Amino acid sequence: MRSRIILLLISLSMICNNSCTSGALETAEPEPKNDVLVARISSVYPKQNYMLVQKYRRINTEIDAIFYSRGTDGSVNALKMTGQKLGQFYVADLSNGNYTVNDPVFMRDLRNSSEVDANETTTTLLKSGIEFEINEN
Repeated sequence: MRSRIILLLISLSMICNNSCTSGALETAEPEPKNDVLVARISSVYPKQNYMLVQKYRRINTEIDAIFYSRGTDGSVNALKMTGQKLGQFYVADLSNGNYTVNDPVFMRDLRNSSEVDANETTTTLLKSGIEFEINEN
């Protein structure tokens, strides 16, 4: 009888602990899923107020996006992409921050997911040569 009561108390404490923990996880802010590693800082020219960013993938600087680098110390520094390209490099203006060569550069897409899906579908259809007509009723 005594062992059953002890087992019951242990079970209840485990259930209470799990329910309290799961509630804390639900209130935590979710990680942004839009951030994509797109480049690295290749060289920094502080006197000329710009840097070269070596791209890992195609970067569309005309969309509504934020570019930032993350330093080894955990600092986050904003990048102002100019849209100018030099081969595999993009030019970015310096803003306040400590930029270090080889820091990763991330892009956060600020468009909503339905807009991103529609644009990617349109691009895919255009590349495949499929003609389509958009009717907005």
